[in-house]
Amino acid sequence: TSRNQVSLAWLRHAAGVPEGRALRASDSPLLAWLTSTERHRLMDAFAAPGRWNGRPSVVMNGQTILRSTAIRSALKPQLCPLCVREAGYCQLMWEFAHITVCPVHHVNMVDFCAQCERSIVWDRPAIDMCRCTRLIGLSSSQKVWAPESPL
Repeated sequence: TSRNQVSLAWLRHAAGVPEGRALRASDSPLLAWLTSTERHRLMDAFAAPGRWNGRPSVVMNGQTILRSTAIRSALKPQLCPLCVREAGYCQLMWEFAHITVCPVHHVNMVDFCAQCERSIVWDRPAIDMCRCTRLIGLSSSQKVWAPESPL
């Protein structure tokens, strides 16, 4: 990440996670050890497969979610570039498909690089950098969304 200067690519390699495979809850013990993070904090961040009333589901942050369009593909993340620059990490809520606008900055979530026009992936040089090595930012045509003002 930007804060500790350890890239996700290095962590994946150190943990033996094959390139192209999404990180799983089962990867969290080794990732917790590598990052000196409490295991339960990482476990909550990963989607773990489960079942609810006989239907496939995922468990994220202790909540059971039916597997449908509710969760974005683990290989196709989205982010708010402004939040990433300010906080230095991605938020779990960004993995939900219904989150399309950052609740803090009121800008559309970004899932592609405005420079090279490729999808953003988790395996990138830095948390705020695309595979093309340019900073992930808002496209010049992206408008800031503002809630309607009360009458």
